[in-house]
Amino acid sequence: MNSSRSAAGHHEIDDATLLERVASVADAVVATHLVEEAIAAIVLEARDGLRADRAATWVYRDGRFDVIATSGLKPDTVDRFEQFHVPESAQAAGAMSLLGERVLSWSSTDEALEHFRGLAVQRFGSGIAVPLLLRGEIEGVLFVGWDSEGHAAKPDERTFLRALAEWGAIAFERDELRRERDELASHPVNSRVVHQSDMLRVTCRPGTGARAMLLLEGELDLSNADTITLAVADLFDTGVRGIVLELADVSYIDATSIRALVEAANAAKERDITLELHQPSPLVRRLLHMANAVWMLADEN
Repeated sequence: MNSSRSAAGHHEIDDATLLERVASVADAVVATHLVEEAIAAIVLEARDGLRADRAATWVYRDGRFDVIATSGLKPDTVDRFEQFHVPESAQAAGAMSLLGERVLSWSSTDEALEHFRGLAVQRFGSGIAVPLLLRGEIEGVLFVGWDSEGHAAKPDERTFLRALAEWGAIAFERDELRRERDELASHPVNSRVVHQSDMLRVTCRPGTGARAMLLLEGELDLSNADTITLAVADLFDTGVRGIVLELADVSYIDATSIRALVEAANAAKERDITLELHQPSPLVRRLLHMANAVWMLADEN
């Protein structure tokens, strides 16, 4: 690799440039529902932002690590998406040490082996590994590395990678919510209409896990705002840990109904139940923004 990338050129990085790269990642995560695209953008910004020689995201799923996106780990995977499993031997040898809330860094192979004992790697160079935490639990690791030894991790580099890792966790959460929503939507046999009027129809679709969906269709205003509160309250004692309000087919919402949504979300929170709004139309999203209620939106929370 070009040493200017991992040495002299590296010191020219400024905070404004790193902030621009974090903003770019934020835009990429919000703009796509494909976790692979979002993570690929994060990996490339991590590598290029710190002028590193390689970067990757390792995700912990079903008791093992998967590499979701990689850049520069080996010649035929540079700058392209790839997904493969980390060998079990490598996990047993030291990759599990990445499962923690602390940032790991090393500036030599000997120092790296203190973290990853037993890994069959002849040379580590320098590197930084930052955890991706979702709901306080490890979701994966964002890793950057330099071929040369002697690169000591700086505070601004750690802060930059933590910010990228937070957006990585958001991307995985959005993907998880999307899959859960799709699963809920695929079980219409258990659906039941809990409210039907000329202006609004509310359908409850229990999930196979700990979430339930309320599908809202029509307009929400003063005449039916209490319907939301009642429909949500009816789910409190069913054992659900999360409630999804699907708003894709809601064409209008007024201030009274937004207040009802806020009250329902607060009541759910008091019972350790999450309430999230999914797929509002542009108009409904704009009205929620105007009412400072976007914290209920799954993709902006």
